[in-house]
Amino acid sequence: MATRRKKLTRKMVDTAQRFEEIEEVVSELRRTDGDGISIVLVGSAARNLLTDDSDIDLMLIGTTRPAVPRSFPGFHIQSSSVAEFLRNLQNGEDFEIWCVRLGIPLYDGGQWAHIVASDEARQWPRWELKVSHGARRLFLARSLLEMGDNEAATEELVYTLGHIARALLLQAGVFPLSRPELAGQLRTLGYPHLAAIHEQLRGFEVNTRVLVRALSYAKRLLCHLDREVYAACADEQRSRAKLKSLRGT
Repeated sequence: MATRRKKLTRKMVDTAQRFEEIEEVVSELRRTDGDGISIVLVGSAARNLLTDDSDIDLMLIGTTRPAVPRSFPGFHIQSSSVAEFLRNLQNGEDFEIWCVRLGIPLYDGGQWAHIVASDEARQWPRWELKVSHGARRLFLARSLLEMGDNEAATEELVYTLGHIARALLLQAGVFPLSRPELAGQLRTLGYPHLAAIHEQLRGFEVNTRVLVRALSYAKRLLCHLDREVYAACADEQRSRAKLKSLRGT
């Protein structure tokens, strides 16, 4: 069963062209949460790599987790308290470390300056975390494929391969950039097949045969990275499935 995903033509969009939209959203966030917050531009927009189908990603930080008043079309907004953000930095989560390294503050009520100056901000991401994240996404993709939902399985596999890509880069001492830049980084590192299949799943119509091959390839890479972590995640998945089955009987 083929998915209904269409081939995407991703035209690059200058972030400056959408600056007026960004200013309006920043103003509304400040009206809602006051000036005791920081608003940071992250993701592809921070690297001026927006495409015409990209959302603009913002990170909203306060002493306590700030409220996001509503959804904003074309924007993806996450929020965090300073303590949560620092804890994730300390734990080696790559998203928060990406924000510190490459994010652009649009408004800073002092929280962002505090985070950037912290010892936690100098932490290197733990590539091992990406193995467990990738394995869980892989198991979900497999379940969706078994249900015949190829489109959802494709989306999960994009995340799976993205986690694997970041693990390989971090393990090699290379800091992962935004999603549009991952393929180039992978090719430089010596993983052209991973780069190609990640791009294929992101931008082209795929069928069940392609997805099955991608599942098998992702499993091999995860086991290559850390077989023990993959096995532990697989055991956890089997236990959950067994518990769910017992509850259903």
